[in-house]
Amino acid sequence: MPFLLLVHCDSAAATLLLVPQSGARRIQSAPMGRYVVVAKSVSSAAPLAVFDVLADIATWKDWGPYARTYLESEGEPEPDGLGAVRVYYTWPFNSREQITVFEPPHRFGYRILSGFPVRDYNALVTLEPLADHGTKITWRSEFDGKPRGTGWLMRLALRPYIAFLARKTGKVAAARVAEHSAEPKSSAA
Repeated sequence: MPFLLLVHCDSAAATLLLVPQSGARRIQSAPMGRYVVVAKSVSSAAPLAVFDVLADIATWKDWGPYARTYLESEGEPEPDGLGAVRVYYTWPFNSREQITVFEPPHRFGYRILSGFPVRDYNALVTLEPLADHGTKITWRSEFDGKPRGTGWLMRLALRPYIAFLARKTGKVAAARVAEHSAEPKSSAA
């Protein structure tokens, strides 16, 4: 089936439309000049378990492509909440990010402060409970290129990375739940 890519621009946003023979479907919209990457995944773990993996930067080095991850300053609630500054190192980037949304178990957001070749990077991870006991994970990142004109290249690089993060946080949460449920229960004497 042939598709046609349409771009609708107005003063505030550009919307990409992928138009098959049967009609149009909105892909994504962002202010002019901004780049957006959206990744979705599903986990068998509950939203709170996935949220706990997102919030705990100290363990990201154990399951992600990071040499070091740590909390530079605590947020509210302590330690990983709103305002917390987190650092992660993955060659060649030593990036700092600040938590901007901390609403367990449904929304987690952050912005890059330094160390990443983009400007005004903001991300929001939304966790939606599924009817069959699981979580739909939507990871949406928005940014400008730095220097200007390089945003398209970063979008290409970030697509698989953001998709990896969405999948892996769900898998790590499910594994932690399974590990916890497999632990022997101690009996009270």
